[in-house]
Amino acid sequence: MPAGGGQQQETPKPKLEAPPAPKQPEILQPGEPQVVNVLSFNGAEFIKAFNATADRPRIIMVLAPTCGHCIGAASQVRKVLEEMPAAKVKVFVMWTPIMANDTRSAAVSSSAYIPDPRVEQYWDLWNFTSKVLTQQLPYKDPEIAWDMLVLYKPHLIWREGPPEPTLFLENRGLKIAEPVKAETVKAELEKWAQ
Repeated sequence: MPAGGGQQQETPKPKLEAPPAPKQPEILQPGEPQVVNVLSFNGAEFIKAFNATADRPRIIMVLAPTCGHCIGAASQVRKVLEEMPAAKVKVFVMWTPIMANDTRSAAVSSSAYIPDPRVEQYWDLWNFTSKVLTQQLPYKDPEIAWDMLVLYKPHLIWREGPPEPTLFLENRGLKIAEPVKAETVKAELEKWAQ
């Protein structure tokens, strides 16, 4: 018994709190599934479509169809497209197999998160786009390009490889680019879209 005959009081222990979880991007309700074309091994049809739309800004997104952050990135771009309905822009979504359950069927389901006529969607089974952008952008081995977006100003042409992007964003926290946010994409598009 402590001196003075009273009971010993316990010192309150500090509460341990987990750090706040990173904020997930807003995911919009899906629309209808879209057409998802199968990309050839060398990406020829995509490169042709990219160059055919050189009169406008173009966005390329490399996304895994079962990745929540990727769906969030698609929703961020969809939000921008909805806020800029008259903007002359082309978006290429390259659904690529990264996660165990990434299939063309999953890509078709996920295509519903970005249902806009200015969006062309591909199932990139051979990771063509990811491989090409990994070589061009500041990824360090063994990292590869996915859950990311590149934006190109008008009049840039894909020749032997992709042109230098005007904007590069990525969601994996690799500290090589800012995350995909609607505000960032919209601010850049407003510079270039008619």
